[in-house]
Amino acid sequence: MIRVVAGRFKGRRLRTPAGSVTRPTTGRIKEAMFSSLGRRIEGRIVADLYSGSGALGIEALSRGARRVVFVEFEPGALKIIRSNLQELGVGEEEAMLRRMDAGRWLRRLQHGAVDEGERVEVVLMDPPYASGDLESILGSARALVTGGMIDLVALEHSARLTPFEEVGEGLRVVTRRHGHSAFSILERAKP
Repeated sequence: MIRVVAGRFKGRRLRTPAGSVTRPTTGRIKEAMFSSLGRRIEGRIVADLYSGSGALGIEALSRGARRVVFVEFEPGALKIIRSNLQELGVGEEEAMLRRMDAGRWLRRLQHGAVDEGERVEVVLMDPPYASGDLESILGSARALVTGGMIDLVALEHSARLTPFEEVGEGLRVVTRRHGHSAFSILERAKP
């Protein structure tokens, strides 16, 4: 079990999927990521890709996100997310579950084909560290931020990885390392 770090659900425990299909975000890296995000998720529509237990998306809701889209492919993980949301009393107006591969969901978002009803503004990702399609996913995320389709991407990753090395003009990336894990936040630079 893991806990929600701050906000309206602070201290509440979340169930995690059994086995090695998912790797829950540690409390330390989650706290650091959300501290870096600050108030940039309040009132926003957030997508939690590779949701696993839903910990990142639930943390976002706890800290004031208006709505979270949980994107997860594994049926067992979706069942855990649904259970965690029910335990917290989170309804459909705040949470939407999508059984879909994260890369496919990002590609659909690039083409305007995602049916979340409103513009997703923030994307949180915690992909498997050994994900074979990570380069493609990072390219899609970069294109979405560059094109103004989303405001920022926060990605948890291995500390050995530098995911957004060449971000291009008009973009800014902040990376923080914590032991074997790290996170990077990619967003458009403020003029």
